[in-house]
Parts: sequence; structure tokens; C-alpha cells
Amino acid sequence: MFRQFSHFIALMGTAAFLSLGHGALATLIIQQGALLSFSESFLGLLTSASYAGFFVGSFIIRPLLRRVSYIRTYAVCAAMISIVTLMLPIFPSQWGWLILRFFHGVFFSTAVIICEGWLNSKIDKENRSRMFGSYMTVNYICYGISQYILTVGAQTPYLAYSLSAICLIMSLLPMCLTRFPEPQLPAVSKDGGGLSLRDAYRIAPITFIGQFFIGVLTSSSWLFVRYAEKSGFDSADTALLAALFFSSGFAFQVPIGWLSDRSSDRRNIIISVYGVSCLLAVLIFFGAYLPFGILAVLIFLFGATSATLFALNVAYGQDFVEKESAAEYSGRIFLAYAFGALIGPIVAGIVMDIFFPAWLFGFMAIILIVAGVFTFTDRFMPRFKPAKTERFQTLSPHLATHTMGEEEEVYGVGDIGPDFPPEHEIAPVYGVGDIGPDFPPEHEIAPVYGVGDIGPDFPPEQLQITTDKKDE
Repeated sequence: MFRQFSHFIALMGTAAFLSLGHGALATLIIQQGALLSFSESFLGLLTSASYAGFFVGSFIIRPLLRRVSYIRTYAVCAAMISIVTLMLPIFPSQWGWLILRFFHGVFFSTAVIICEGWLNSKIDKENRSRMFGSYMTVNYICYGISQYILTVGAQTPYLAYSLSAICLIMSLLPMCLTRFPEPQLPAVSKDGGGLSLRDAYRIAPITFIGQFFIGVLTSSSWLFVRYAEKSGFDSADTALLAALFFSSGFAFQVPIGWLSDRSSDRRNIIISVYGVSCLLAVLIFFGAYLPFGILAVLIFLFGATSATLFALNVAYGQDFVEKESAAEYSGRIFLAYAFGALIGPIVAGIVMDIFFPAWLFGFMAIILIVAGVFTFTDRFMPRFKPAKTERFQTLSPHLATHTMGEEEEVYGVGDIGPDFPPEHEIAPVYGVGDIGPDFPPEHEIAPVYGVGDIGPDFPPEQLQITTDKKDE
């Protein structure tokens, strides 16, 4: 695993800078939006606009990859995210920020899909969960570090925006300077299209639906601060609980990923994580009756456990996908995640308003139960095998030219091979002692006679001519 990890140092560096810039910007927008007198409902709308951009990003990833490949696609996306970040202080209006947040979601989701697709297309199945867990660990650590941008934003907002943009631009350096080969281009079907949403679902239903539930779960967690404040905790306790909740995601990524790679069926680990997370959510639901220290530990464990579900679901689905389609498949399941993330805060907020703040974790427990039951029932469903698609056929290993067409079948020793049409029939070859074909009369071969052979029987008229000549 460590040898394979060394191959992805550049990719991990890109993910680190991308997470630093994005995490800083996400927090900075909430801080500066409050200073601009934006309402809480509008700040929530900004979050929804970003997730709406995820939809578009998951659709444009395939044509971009086929047009300019992985590195240049990522370069375009990172440059556009940086531009959007620097434009936010220039247009400090609600409609300006709403539009910019939408485009930020478009290009950020595409950049994330590039990183995840590249990673999944190069790692082995035996190490997939651990490698992807390491990738998620880097993301969570950098998200935690990026929160210190608030101290800069409180004093000099323009400097905070610039630091966020610098991190996003720095993410270009490891990606563009790596010598590690890019993945193959995505597969192309006979009708010219790529991997459809229906195929993405049928390849691994628990991954597609699971990403939807995880999107609901992850986006709902942004209401944790509201839960803590409404539950009567002071500002210091709220800050501590929030820090434990949002920074705990890196704790169990590699250990649980190791268990997943060693398991004969990843679904066993996924179901177990759903069950443990659900139990922890129920305990937190009754947190008002628990000491503060125990509640803090439960919140940390819930955040650390539930955060591994994203990597586990992706690893399971990627096991059934060809490597050249890894990025496209990541885009399709990311679409399901974005749809869940779009509706998650809305439903969770309504539930909290109707009942009481602790129902945030009651809502999460229900989501985890439904996802766990769906994953368990997948054992009894038939496995779908996607149809073979036409691929880009490389003419030379040193050329970047690709042509679309059907793959030529290769026959080994002992294989019969294709049936040739009549006009392309190959003449048989006869060895010593073979009888050979039956020739038609006009193509009969005259016999050859050796010494002492009597020869053929001549007809009477030829025999008479010979006799006459002898008499003369």
C-alpha cells in the first residue's frame, strides 16, 4: 500500500491545496455574508446554489475529459474557481454571490471528480478502500486547518479571499508537474454516448442510492451549530462540539478502509458502519440526559464513523467499473450525492422546526436505517453486468491519437476464429498423403508414367496410325 501511495503524492498534494482553498472559502462566505447583513435563509440558499452547480458539473465532466483529457480539464476548473473566489468581494450583492456560488459549485465538483476518478482508475481493488480513505483523511485534515482563515477574515477580508485563491491556484502545481501517466479516456457506447444514469445505478445500486443518502446526511450536518445553540450550550461549548464534529472525519478512514479491503464482501462493512452510526445518532438524540463529556465523545465518534461511508460506497461501486470509466462513473454517483445534499438541509430544518433541535440526529438515524436496510437487501438482487462498449483504440503507445471503432478480436492457438464469407474462403493446403479435392473433368491432370509402365490405352484410330508408320 505504501509503495502505491507514493505514486499518488502529487494527486494528494492537489487534493490538499484544493481542500484548503475550498474549506476556507466556505467558512469565509458565512462570516462575510453575516457582515453584509445577509439573512440566514439567504445563506442557506447560497449553499443550495453551490449544490445545484454540482449537478451541472457532473454532466460536463465527460465531454471535457474527451476533449482535453484529465490535467487540462483540472487546470481549467482550478483557474475558474480561483477567478470566482476573487470576484466575490468585487460583487458584494445577493444576486452576485448567488450566481458566483453556482459557478463555484460547477467547477469545484468537476475538479473533485477529476481527482477521485484519477485515483480510482489507478489503484488496485485490494487497496481501494485504504487508498481512498487516505485521500479523504487528507481532505478532512485540510478542511480543519482552513478554518483559521476566519481570524484573517475578521481583520482584512480581501487578504482572506486572496489566501483562499492562492491555495486553489497552488493545487495546479502538483497536478500539472506529475509524471504519473493519466488514466485512459472514458469508454464510448455505440450510440456515441457514455455511461448513463441508469447504467450507473444498475452497476451498483447500493453505491448510487447510498451516495444520495450520504448527501442528505452530510449536508444536514451543517445544521449542527444550530442544534448546539438551540440546545442551550454556551458559545465555548458550541465551538468545542463543532470542532469535534467537523474535524473527526479523518480518524477512522484508514482503519475501516483496511477492514473493507480485507473483507470478502465490502457490503458487510458498509452495513456495520450504517448500524454503528445509527446507534450513535440515537444516543446523541437523548444527549440532554447525558453528561457533557460523554456527549462530546459520542459526537466525535459519530462524525468519525459516518464520514467513512462516502469512501466505502465509492470503493464498492468502483470495483465493478472499468478503469477508463472511473471518472465518468464518479460523476454519475456524484450527481446522486448532490441531489441528496440539495434537499437534506431543507428537510432537516423543517423537522427541527416542527419538533425540537435534537431531531437533527433523529432525522439522521432514520436516514441511516433506510440506507442500511437497502444495502442489506442488495444481497438478494441479481447482479447487472454492463454491456461492452466501444473504446478508444490507441494506435501507438507513444501517440495521443485515438480512434473510435470496434475492437478486433484476437484468436489464440486452437481457436476456430471467424467464419469467412464465400468470396474470402481460403484455399485448403494438403500435406503428403492427402487425397486433395475432386477436380472437375476439364481440370483433370494427365497421369505421369514411369519406366516400365504400360501407359494408357490408346484409342483404335491412334493405334492404327502408329501401326501404319511402322509398316512404312
